[in-house]
Parts: sequence; C-alpha cells; structure tokens
Amino acid sequence: MFKNGQMSLPLSALSDNSWIESRSISYINKHTIDIDMPGGAFIQRSVFGLASTDARFAQDMMLNDGKPLKLINDEGSMDAIISINMFKYIIPNYDKLTFDDARKWLLKNNIIGNHKDVKANAIGYRIPTQSQASISALRFVDVLPEVMGDTVILPEEFTKLTGSDFDVDKLFIARYSYDKEGNIIQFDHSKSHDENSMEANKNNLLDNYMKVLLTKDHTNELKISIDNDTENVKTVLKDIESIQNLDYLTPFYHYSPEYQSKKKDEYTSGKAGIGPFALNNAHHILTQLTNLKMANNAFTSRLGLTNLGKVYDDEGVNRSGDRVRVLSWLSALINAFVDIAKDPYIVRLNVNAYTYNIAAYLTRMGKGEATYYFLNQPIMKDIAQAVLRTRGKYGVDQHVSQSQREKAAIEEVLNKYGYEHHKKHFEQLKTDEQKANMFSELLNAKQLRNLMM
Repeated sequence: MFKNGQMSLPLSALSDNSWIESRSISYINKHTIDIDMPGGAFIQRSVFGLASTDARFAQDMMLNDGKPLKLINDEGSMDAIISINMFKYIIPNYDKLTFDDARKWLLKNNIIGNHKDVKANAIGYRIPTQSQASISALRFVDVLPEVMGDTVILPEEFTKLTGSDFDVDKLFIARYSYDKEGNIIQFDHSKSHDENSMEANKNNLLDNYMKVLLTKDHTNELKISIDNDTENVKTVLKDIESIQNLDYLTPFYHYSPEYQSKKKDEYTSGKAGIGPFALNNAHHILTQLTNLKMANNAFTSRLGLTNLGKVYDDEGVNRSGDRVRVLSWLSALINAFVDIAKDPYIVRLNVNAYTYNIAAYLTRMGKGEATYYFLNQPIMKDIAQAVLRTRGKYGVDQHVSQSQREKAAIEEVLNKYGYEHHKKHFEQLKTDEQKANMFSELLNAKQLRNLMM
C-alpha cells in the first residue's frame, strides 16, 4: 500500500477501507500516544482455599504465610499474589536461579512481602475501566512459580468490588521500573522530563496515580462495588415494569423460532453496546476537563441540555438518598452490556443500537432516571424497533438505501401517533421560549412516569 512513504492507491478506491483506517490509526497511536509500561495482562485466580482458616495452622511454606489477603492494608493499597513472571526481568541471573532463590531475592529487596517496609509498586485495572473501583494500587505479598503462567490472586472482596466472575477475567497491571540492585528508578524533579530517563518518566507517571489511589480521602469511592451502579438502573426498570402491561410468555413459547431468534439477537448484538458506552465513559472526563457545553438558548436551557461535563445528575439524590454521579450511570450501562448473556435487562429498557446515542447523551447531560423513562415511551420503543427491522438482510428492500429505509420506518410510526397534528401546533409557536415551555416536562422523570401509567 505504501511506496516510498506515499500511498500507491488512495483509500477511497477501496470498497471497504474501514479496516485499513483502523489499523493505520492504531499504528499511529502506538508510536505517538500509547505508553509501554512494564507489566502485562494477568488471569485472575480465586483466592479460595489458599488462606489458613486458623492462625495456629499457618506455616511459612504457605503463600503469604497462610494469611488472608487484605482489600485495604495499612498503607491503603491492596494485597496481591502474582506470578514471578512480573519480576523475572529485574532479577539478576534469573535463568540460573531456582524459584526459591528468585523469591528470596524479591523478599530481600522489599519488592514483595507482607510487612511495613514493602510498599505498593503497581496498579491493576480492569478493562473496560468503568469507575474508580476498577483501578487499585497493589502491594505484592508473595509470588507464584513461573509454571502457573501469568496469574494473579486478589482478596476475596475484589470479586464483589469489580464484578469478577472468573470466566478468564484479566487484570491489567503496570509496575514500577527497577535498577539492577532492585531499587525503584527515581524521577529527578530538579531536571526536565527530557533529562530524565524513559524509565524515570514512567515511574513519575505511576507516582501520580499512586498519590490518588492511596489517599485515604478517596477510600470510599475506590472501594464501592460497580454493582452498586447497576442497582440504580435495575431500580428504574423495576418501576417501569410495575406500571406497564407486560406480555407474559405462553407455555412452550421458549421453544418457538421467534423466541430463539430474539434471544440470539439479544446475546450476539448486545455485546456491541460495550464499546459505545466505554468510549462515552472515557470521553466524559475530557468534557469535564474542557468544560464542554452545547449551544445555550431558551430551548436547551429550559431542558437542561447545555452542560456536557456534569459530575452529578440533575435529580439531586436517588431513592436511597445518595447523590449519583454521571459516571456511575455510564458504568451501569457498561455493566449491563458486559453481562447481557446473564441477564438482558437492558434490552427491556429500550437501550439498543438505535438508542445508544440518545441514551449516552441524556445520561451525560445529567438526566439520570429520566433517560430511561424517556426511552420507554411507547413511541420511542416503536421507532427503535421499526428502525432495527430495516437493518437486516432479509425482508427488506435492498434497492433502497439504509437511510431511506430508516426514514420511511420512522415516518410510518410518527403517522401512527398523529405526528402531522402535533407538527402544525409546534410550527405555530414563534419563539424558542414558547417551544421550550411546550416541552418543559419532556425530560422530567416524575412527569414521564405519570404519562406512562
């Protein structure tokens, strides 16, 4: 494709250039943005059966001397046991040492161990990183033999904290860089970044993360389970289904082609929702940093659709009396699609490929519960289903473009709900303020709930 640094064939000449664009962007990012930190991806192993149930039976030969791993130790970090693969590149003459000798070298240099002189020297994070609970500062108290592969063992509470289910769950870990004597390479603040080594710059970056992760003021936020976010969405679903007339399944309907086809579509297409909301989760931080806002006029101001960088939603407190962060709502959406095969409840809230954008937009605008009451209006559900039906390969007119098919499907639903009558009434309004007054309750959760009853 490239000849002497030039494109020998323009991308526009290909019928499908998306994969080339994707690889090109990935290549550029790798060499300009991505930071190659020491560490890697490690498979989570359950801690079950590794800790002694009685201190009298704990022995030195046991991992961590038979002591349980602490979710929060005295330093404020989390205890962990990891494969020696994490450190084999910093252990002198590693290839000539036995596992016991290599482990003793790590213990001697306070790189691992369960005492006050051993400090957190790595951060572990789950992908998608959907909340602060997805990131933890790690203190390694012991190591596993190399034959165990890239394995990490974490406190039993970590399962609830991050929603782990051990279906080959990975924890990505970045650690400090060390010199040949087993000391962390320090960043010299009297020198510029260019004058410091690459390893020192990377360690300085980790230092900044550690300061946040080990601050006692952040303990509550860092140790709240991501499943708590999910409960906010499930509470809304429970309320919506309590006021709607649900269609109960008839006997043996589970075996029908219609039901099987519907479930297959939910499970196979549902995973596609992870990416959009994971990107919104990361992008929301950028909008907060830049204070990004939408156009401010009478309409957007009345509906509260101007600030894209909100920290908390507009509803004050949830039903438990707690303020809910916008990032918590986004985290709940990621959770829903990650676990869609286990419980496809998010589909019942009309969050699908057609409504991803509006769901993310309203959530980031701080609409919280109102987002789901808005999406579950009958007209919104009918439009979403009509549009999704046009995206198949069978039973649709392939001679008409996708955009034309969607437009026709939407118009058909709008006509069903008397769109022309409402359109004429709306066009008679002269100012944005009058239009805003007409739709002032459009995104009010209580009002939307009443309309659904």
